[in-house]
Amino acid sequence: MRRALPTLGAMTAAAPSDDVPGSTPGGPSPRPGAASTAQVAGCRLQIGVAALMVGLATLNLRGRGPGAIDALREIRLGPCTGLELWAGVIAAAGVAQLWPRARAALWVCVAAALAQAAAGVAQAATPWLAAMSGATRALAPVLAWATLRRSPLAAPLLRLAAAATFAGHGLQALQQDPRFIAYLDAAFDLLGTTIAPATNASLLRAIGATDLACAALTLLFAPRSVLRFMTCWGFATATARIVHGGFIAWPETAIRLVHGLVPWALLRLRRER
Repeated sequence: MRRALPTLGAMTAAAPSDDVPGSTPGGPSPRPGAASTAQVAGCRLQIGVAALMVGLATLNLRGRGPGAIDALREIRLGPCTGLELWAGVIAAAGVAQLWPRARAALWVCVAAALAQAAAGVAQAATPWLAAMSGATRALAPVLAWATLRRSPLAAPLLRLAAAATFAGHGLQALQQDPRFIAYLDAAFDLLGTTIAPATNASLLRAIGATDLACAALTLLFAPRSVLRFMTCWGFATATARIVHGGFIAWPETAIRLVHGLVPWALLRLRRER
């Protein structure tokens, strides 16, 4: 019988044993709590995948998705359009993959995340930069699957995805991306003050340099202190979408929760060592 992936409901009952995936028959048992550590990380990533899928579905329905996805609006499939069907399927798959024995739903999420990312990269002004910045979102379902399975590829993939996203955002900050300028202005407005354009530009250069340094350190060493910072910064930049656009921008925040969850999951996995 094929074993189902450990999920939110199963992780609390997991106990370390010689049958934990990744251990060798007859070999030493894993460190106590190691299995639950990986499962906790994987299950939190599943939550991020659910938020990602629901957020993408909402943005697609609002006409904020990539052009290739939005073109599905012109296709009629009975009472709904192709776009509505696509949005419904990916949102349902995102929620369903939280439950046990939902392998099919998780693989639907894998295909959907890659398809959305590919469509976005294809229409981007700088495709390679868009691919780097969106790496965590594109790979989030794969990262959740690898972490839950305790695959030896989990940690390298987590490091690669986090580093690519931070490097991409760092380069965008150094290029003075207008969206990032607006996010900084909104953050200071929330604090009841304003900043001069020159100060905003200087802050973006500092942020860009920090993001690039974090990306390099994650690829080379993945120190815990850097991962903690990346976790906090990933959640902060996701929240910046709501700060700038109001609660109506919640899908923009939802699809970016994985920016904080991926370095957090990597930090959890490092505790097994």
